[in-house]
Amino acid sequence: MLNQPGCTSVLVGASLRWQENQNRAARPHFDAIITSKVKIGDTLSHALQVLTDAGLTYSIDRFDHTLVSLLRTGKGCGIQFRAKLDDGDRITDIKVQELLTGL
Repeated sequence: MLNQPGCTSVLVGASLRWQENQNRAARPHFDAIITSKVKIGDTLSHALQVLTDAGLTYSIDRFDHTLVSLLRTGKGCGIQFRAKLDDGDRITDIKVQELLTGL
């Protein structure tokens, strides 16, 4: 059955819907714990403390001056927090993106 045309796209579609539901369920918690506490103008050290307190890992790209953290909500999905930093390690831009792979 899996070798029939269109079967893979049905499975991927079902997987994407499941991943979207996982992210949708986690988003209010993520917003309450992370995005409500980290704002533009905050210091890098404040953002790191919020992420650490939430139990999230992070990476800092010093070349691109960006802080990145990912909350995995399930297999192949998650919510990414990305903060752009200025030369004084203050946040100048924040992007929150839901990630889906369909796998």
